[in-house]
Amino acid sequence: MTLTPLDFTCITGVAVGGLAIPWDYNVRENANYINEQLGWVPAFASAGAIRVTDILSFYKDKAIDENDDVQLAHLTRAFFLYMLGRTLLSNTAETIHLCCLPALEDVDRIGDYNWRGAGMATLYRFMSAVSRRRTKSLGGYSFVWEVWAYEILQLSPYKLKQDERDVLPRMWRWRSCNRASRQSPSTIEHFRRAIDTINPDNVSSRTYDILHFLPPTC
Repeated sequence: MTLTPLDFTCITGVAVGGLAIPWDYNVRENANYINEQLGWVPAFASAGAIRVTDILSFYKDKAIDENDDVQLAHLTRAFFLYMLGRTLLSNTAETIHLCCLPALEDVDRIGDYNWRGAGMATLYRFMSAVSRRRTKSLGGYSFVWEVWAYEILQLSPYKLKQDERDVLPRMWRWRSCNRASRQSPSTIEHFRRAIDTINPDNVSSRTYDILHFLPPTC
């Protein structure tokens, strides 16, 4: 039993399918292209990645002309890079690789790409590394694993203020402001003991009760 594509979509709301992302690992060698797409060349861009904190720092106090389509496109791409670096493609170095820039060229088509697949692949890659003790930190959108355990394995240590069983995405139920209190410890030891005692009756399929809320592509 593990996280499925349907689980991922129900939890995150990111739709199934889409165009293949045109990864280009040679982007780092083209400073002019990076500047054209972002309006600046970040530190360490030549290494192929940008720190997500640098994106926030650069745009935090930067004035944007809302009538300038080029500036708005730069901001859109930077915002999406930041969100990818904080969620679907996050890593332990807190950087986002610039190889995905080609998918951001046309800002009107960013949503056409298979970001869900990239997000799931990142989660599984880090889970594999952790299970083999190649790293001690879990990358990717790890909150997805957390919500999956809460929803499917019934391992949540929290009581919710509002149950919101029909809400989509499911992760919205577990936002911090909807957590009333802890009803059990949240230590690693507690979760290990809980997992060891799980039986089929403990596993919930409630996620699939909201299939009629999902987009047709799901």
